[in-house]
This record gives sequence, structure tokens and C-alpha cells, in this order.
Amino acid sequence: KIMVSLTTLCFFVLAVGVLILDGTWLDLKVDEGLSSMLGPDSGSGKGHRKNASLMLLIKSALSLSAALLSATLIFPGLRLARSYLDALKRSGIVEKMFSQLSFICPLLLVLLWVRPLTTDLLFPAGGEPLLSWLSLAQFEHIRLLLVVQFCALRFVMSRSHLQQYLHSAHKRIGVHRRLVARFTSAKFSNTVNTVNGSLAIVALQYFCPVITLLACVVLQHSLGSYSWTGDYLQVPAASVADSKSPRFFSRVPLALSALFPAVFFRGILTFYTVWLLLSFAVSTCLGFLYASYTDR
Repeated sequence: KIMVSLTTLCFFVLAVGVLILDGTWLDLKVDEGLSSMLGPDSGSGKGHRKNASLMLLIKSALSLSAALLSATLIFPGLRLARSYLDALKRSGIVEKMFSQLSFICPLLLVLLWVRPLTTDLLFPAGGEPLLSWLSLAQFEHIRLLLVVQFCALRFVMSRSHLQQYLHSAHKRIGVHRRLVARFTSAKFSNTVNTVNGSLAIVALQYFCPVITLLACVVLQHSLGSYSWTGDYLQVPAASVADSKSPRFFSRVPLALSALFPAVFFRGILTFYTVWLLLSFAVSTCLGFLYASYTDR
């Protein structure tokens, strides 16, 4: 409980810092999305104070939700780092290469949203784009596709991750044999059954964060009015009553699009996408340091 509470507080401070850096160092566009939802700001008077208060309240809620989300990723990150170290010791060259790529990909993907490294470099303000054939909408689409490929890589590496966890039974048996003078067959079977019984929990800890990240990307692609060609879709204004589909879930995107503009969804869902990647990187790095220290 102390560890989860401490990490939640640290992640909350980190989330506040991420939202402060948005627009100058990060390309999340949260302020742009909130401004599109709250309406134009007059710059003075009661309307300005109201918009500023609402933006502060929404950003506080975003920071708190992001911190709670990251707190749930601490233990999966610790276990993933342990499996990563075990894979480096037992696996072949190809599996080691994919394990290294899966471990470092979240940090590399986060760098795609750092403005001085990507947006400001490729699309300088008041100047010609560095690549004439690449538009800003296409670049944002490419970032989303890279995140989808990272999720696919995590799914491919799931067998290796679960296999490394099953191999931990052998390590536990070796520890028990050194600590206990009489290691009976009952203790042996109990250790193996404990590892096998926890396999479903380990699988959930591995798949749930990846599925959450993939859901954020899919929602950002649909609600953010992206097209598969890399351009923004011009969604016409429509009401839920105009929809001919009898299914409820087919009306949900239309209802959300009628309530909030696409820029709002781009900003909010981009924040959660980048935050999940950053949480993956931080939790696995902490787990790597912890596992390296305990292996001494």
C-alpha cells in the first residue's frame, strides 16, 4: 500500500509537469482541445476567469486519473522487467533482439511527441516543411500506426513473457533447496502449482495495459476524425436522432462527436496515449533496477 501510494503521488506530480510542458516541449494539444470545447476566450472579464477555472479543474482531473492509471502499471512493469532479464539469460539471439526492442520502444515512441525533436524540426513555424511530401496530419497518423505496431510486438512477445514466468518455478525451487534442509516432494509440487496457478494473473497484467493503449489509439483515430490516408476527415454535424442504425453502440461515436469537437478528442486521447507509453517506460525501468539489485 505504501509503495502504490508513493508511486501514485510521484506520477501525479509527473502528470502535472507533462500538462505544463504541453504546447512548448510536448505536442499533446490538450490546451487546444480544451479551448475548442470551452469556446473562445475573451481575454478579460468573467468569461476569462471561468474558462481558466474550468481548464484548471479538467487538467487536475486528468492528472489524477493518469496517476491512478499509472499506479496500476507498477506491478506489471516490475514483472515485465523480470521477464526481460530472464529472457536475456535464456533466450536465443532473435528473441533477445525482440525483447530489447519491446523494452525500449515505449521511450522511443514518447520522443515522437517531443516538439523540438519532431514537430518543430519537420514543420518549422513560418518556414517550409522539411519533407514536402509529409503533412502534419499524415505525421500524426504515422505516430498512431507506430503505436499500433508496438502493441502488435507486445502481443507477439507474450509467449516469451509467459514462458519466462513459468521458468521462475525452477529458480524458486533452487532457492528453497538452499534455505530448507529437507525439501519434500509436497513443497516441490506446491511451488510448481503456485507458479502455474498465477499464470492467468500474469497474463492479465501483461495484456490489459496493451489492450488499454490500443483502445486509446483506436478511439483517437475514430473520434479524432483521422482517415486511413493520413488526413483529417470533415465530419458533418449530425444529431443522434438522424442516425438510422438501431444499435446503441453504433450511435455512441455520433453522440460524442455531436457533443465535443474532434480537436478535443485528439488532445485528451493523445495525452492518455503518451502517458501510457511513458508509464510503460518508467515502470519497466524501475523494475529493471529493482530486479538487477535483487539478483546480486
